[in-house]
Amino acid sequence: MRVALVLSFMLLFVLMPALGFSLGFEVALTTWKPVVAGDLSYRAVTDSDTLDLDDTFDLDSPWRLSGRAKLDLPVFPNLYLMATPMDFSGTGALPAPVSFGATSFPSNTALDASLALSLYDVGLYYGIPFIGIATLGILNCDVGVNARMIDLRAEIKEVAGELKESKELFAILPLVYGSVQVYPMKHLSIELEGRGVFYGDYRILSMIGRIKVRPFFPVFVAGGYRSETIIFDYRGIDIDVRCQGPFVEAGVQW
Repeated sequence: MRVALVLSFMLLFVLMPALGFSLGFEVALTTWKPVVAGDLSYRAVTDSDTLDLDDTFDLDSPWRLSGRAKLDLPVFPNLYLMATPMDFSGTGALPAPVSFGATSFPSNTALDASLALSLYDVGLYYGIPFIGIATLGILNCDVGVNARMIDLRAEIKEVAGELKESKELFAILPLVYGSVQVYPMKHLSIELEGRGVFYGDYRILSMIGRIKVRPFFPVFVAGGYRSETIIFDYRGIDIDVRCQGPFVEAGVQW
């Protein structure tokens, strides 16, 4: 999508000069297998106009690539960038008539559904002072703020007909960020990070847990589990979805 391309260039523009004066950095390429479940509607009139994504449509769940980068900067807050593109598609039949936007789809009609959901995070954070010293380097905690950009496109269309409706939106939401890293051994760490906000009709919660092994400097490999909960009502789109599944990643940490 065009928004994803523009944001990728923006992240590169920020990263290149920042690497020159950073005290440390971490860059990782991740492959994640999210399974999506939840509800979606577009200008719903009644409750029956809500699409049950996991029950009505057999959405695929292949492994998907994402990436992240962390920069430890002097004086300024540390920087965390993460790009998570996702897309799901599948076929199903509606148990009852549904209005999606300005289009009404009859029941028992074979439909193709697609959901493109890309998440972009830009975070600023600081380490909590003295925790590392007090725990002899075993524990570290970070807190900060995070801007989450949600780029979404939803579409349903008849398999054998001409009825089709789609909706795109782009939203930026402020989140709170926090993470904990535990170092039980020299080349092993256990990490948990979360981002979230709860206000009004918005419920955004992102949780990532990973076990990281550094076989040799500066390379690391990691595996873990990620869960994304996205609930909001914005410009006619009412979405309540959860994407969760295992991931593996590899990268460098300096």
